[in-house]
Amino acid sequence: MKHHSFFSTARTFLVLWSGTTISSLGSAMTSFALLLWAYQQHGTATSGTLMAFFTYGPSVLVSFMAGTVVEKLDKRRVLLVTSAIATAGTVALLAIPGAGALRVWILYALNLVMAVVSAFRAPAVNVVTSVLVPPQHYPRASGLQSLADALRTMAAPVLATMVYAIGGLAVTVRQPSRGRADVALLACAVSFAVGDTLMGVGRTPAVWVAGMLGSYLPLPLLNAHLTTIMRTIIPIPMQARVFSARDTLQFSTIPVGLLLAGPLADCVFEPMMRGHTWLSSFLSVVVGTGPGSGMAVMFVITAVVGTVASLVAWWRVRGGARSDPPDRPDELA
Repeated sequence: MKHHSFFSTARTFLVLWSGTTISSLGSAMTSFALLLWAYQQHGTATSGTLMAFFTYGPSVLVSFMAGTVVEKLDKRRVLLVTSAIATAGTVALLAIPGAGALRVWILYALNLVMAVVSAFRAPAVNVVTSVLVPPQHYPRASGLQSLADALRTMAAPVLATMVYAIGGLAVTVRQPSRGRADVALLACAVSFAVGDTLMGVGRTPAVWVAGMLGSYLPLPLLNAHLTTIMRTIIPIPMQARVFSARDTLQFSTIPVGLLLAGPLADCVFEPMMRGHTWLSSFLSVVVGTGPGSGMAVMFVITAVVGTVASLVAWWRVRGGARSDPPDRPDELA
């Protein structure tokens, strides 16, 4: 049976996957707790997004360099060292409040260290996965990595994480079909169209939960197909730097968005929706009124822009000669 062959031929990968998933889960839960603490201390969107910026920003700055460095090092040692540092950082964050030394600048510094560690660990994991897993099982390995991404969001609402995890597990068990680029782009469009729209127009917790489900559910398909495409066409000696370059481009928008989201919500969209203009009156029909309506407008704008961009990219791929990479390296010639 195909399913059994994967688990029997990729045992070392499964051990690695389990260890890195547990380590990154602890880091993610800690970062989420710090974000909540920052928001509770100051009560503004900017305070929370600034803490999140120090989680993502340093990683973006060093990711590209990290890939080149990792290529020259023993990947196993990189994984051991980064996991040890991440564990030490988590322990330090747990010990600081008990010592009465909880300060914002200390949390920023620890978040910076954890982000840099993550930037070095990610390319090492990707390269080791390509070595340990037979090429025919790349899609299933990518599905498991999507499952790990879901588990790293455990600090977020549990229900959304469970659905995301089920999606990642489904990709692992079921071999993804051809048309991977098509599926990835359509999954991205669905995530924007369903998730951000419901988060914007919803006015009850039930609708917001449905929006989070709609946002998370397509992501394992997007991540698994994208990673499979890259792992198939990129030679293993180059994968560390290429995956790092991808992460740099992909995540560079996060700190920028975090720095912009807080001030835009506090200083632009929330005051706009408190006003009495024709625009606020029109938008209130869609997103409602009162506190939070300005942030709801931001969700709706994100939904429209993200969905349109994803569908345009999908249409361009559909118009190309082929939407998949070749299945064999010798087909690349």
